[in-house]
Amino acid sequence: MTDVSTHLMFQDGSAHEAVERYVELIPNSTITDVTGPDGPGQTIRFTLANRPFIAFNSPIAHGFGFTPSMSIFVTCDTPDEV
Repeated sequence: MTDVSTHLMFQDGSAHEAVERYVELIPNSTITDVTGPDGPGQTIRFTLANRPFIAFNSPIAHGFGFTPSMSIFVTCDTPDEV
């Protein structure tokens, strides 16, 4: 296992805007990686107060814009770890 992060899912394509605001407001925070163009499928890795987070713009239609829940995202190095 290489990483454990809090995962936030957005439906309405607003993940990047939200992350920029979080980083602006919370000291010791930064966007560390953005994968994909703005909109559906984009993944943003960032830190808040030096803690790792991931925001994802889901391409699948859901009945919500931003879910009030969160998930734990575990990055594994090998199939055996999964």
